[in-house]
Amino acid sequence: MQIPFAILIALLALTPALIIANNTLLQQVAAVIALLALAIATAATRGFEIRQLIKIVRPVAVLLALPAIWMIVQATPIPVGRLTQPIWASSASYLQAHAFGYISLDQGKTLGCLLIYGFGVAIIILTILLARDRKRAEQILLTSSGVTVLTVLLLLVIESGHFDILKGAESDPKGLLPAISSLGMIFCLASAARVAERRASSFGDNAFWKRVPSLIVCAIGFLICFLALVAFGNVNLGIVATCAIVTFASVQIFRRFDVAQWSIDLFLLLIGAAAVAAIWHHAGTPSVPFIIQFADMPSSDAAATAARIYADTGPLGNGAGTYAALFPMYRIAGQPIQGAPTIVTALAIEWGLPALLVLLVAVLWLVSRLVHGALSRGRDSFYPAAAAACTVILLGQALCSTTISQWSVMLIGEVMIGLGLAQSIKRTG
Repeated sequence: MQIPFAILIALLALTPALIIANNTLLQQVAAVIALLALAIATAATRGFEIRQLIKIVRPVAVLLALPAIWMIVQATPIPVGRLTQPIWASSASYLQAHAFGYISLDQGKTLGCLLIYGFGVAIIILTILLARDRKRAEQILLTSSGVTVLTVLLLLVIESGHFDILKGAESDPKGLLPAISSLGMIFCLASAARVAERRASSFGDNAFWKRVPSLIVCAIGFLICFLALVAFGNVNLGIVATCAIVTFASVQIFRRFDVAQWSIDLFLLLIGAAAVAAIWHHAGTPSVPFIIQFADMPSSDAAATAARIYADTGPLGNGAGTYAALFPMYRIAGQPIQGAPTIVTALAIEWGLPALLVLLVAVLWLVSRLVHGALSRGRDSFYPAAAAACTVILLGQALCSTTISQWSVMLIGEVMIGLGLAQSIKRTG
């Protein structure tokens, strides 16, 4: 497992460099390397570890499979009819022949999204395989924490504009900073929890001073990420980060007081409902659909264009990855080409509202699963608790922006989810 582990650590360590390069080819090469690492790790996995992997993945297998299945359905040729896009019926009429069509407007784009999704699943499974070992799990957590804080610092330097060498870097550091800094705060909290748990078990509860240096480092990292979020985030993203921190802290508190698991589910549900209500109250705009209400700028031209596209979207969607093809047909004269205002908006247009609702329920179930995993663990509970908090951040960011579609944010989030799933059950369980 040494080679796959080294590859995963290298991918995490190269995240800041990939942001600077902002090169699609490099990201594709990194994806191929990650798939190679997964193949090596799978080949080196023993029977016991395979059974452990199946035990971990089985409860979330449907969640992982649903998006892939739906994208395959959208890109599968079917007889032209009510399920296919009107463009395929027009083509069949023009050719005066019976033809096949697709739910997707562009099956090539949809299959491309399927490959990107497959890379994300591969990263999660690779992390699960590697993070079953406690020492490797700790190294992955510490590397992720350091890389996340370093990435925040790098984005701050890019935003300052004082270094010519960074002028070709990521075009929108302001957009990336809130997401990565929010994840960084959770990583730093998890690292601090690790220090507290490990030091207490190794040196006794009175060995406070032996923990201080490590805790100070975690506090500095948390402060850097917090200040970046305050400087470049907004109220909506601040509410999302607060919900994530509350999720992490409540799991730790409830575990120590041995509170019933259903009560924390109810507590987190109430927190989530309050957060949605607060964001909607703050940013609600009656003139746009509900799914766009949570965008950073719900009344912008991009949001108005997205609302027009959404109004013409059927329940089966237009096909994953097709938003960019639809935008020019709906934009007003002189409006520049822009992406969807939020990930959720793009998914509602590309996948259809029913598929989006199923996905949202599945993600909430994943949070619940990770929380229950944390409550069932002892001193390693901070791994699934942090993964649950990061999932809350990713969900909130999807509601409010498009930053989680960035390669760096996806990689960091997927590694943390895999880490949390890997440590959600005991190794001998």
